Amino acid sequence: MIPRGSIFDYYFEFSKPEGEFLAWVEEIPPFKYDPALSYFQLIVPTRDTVCYSWFLEKSVVLLQPVFLTGMTGTGKTIIG
Repeated sequence: MIPRGSIFDYYFEFSKPEGEFLAWVEEIPPFKYDPALSYFQLIVPTRDTVCYSWFLEKSVVLLQPVFLTGMTGTGKTIIG
């Protein structure tokens, strides 16, 4: 069963025997500020950057091309 929200807010985890829908927001790592980095080098993890990173990692492993699209400022260019 899919919890509340949009289907795009979740991914399906196959590692469990019956599978399970998990929220992208539960996968967001904590942000650690590094004062040595410039403003333009900071990457604040969000639901979008976690989701895009997951899809990019899976597509590279499977040697499949992927086209990332989304709103400006969601981290598409910086991940990888």
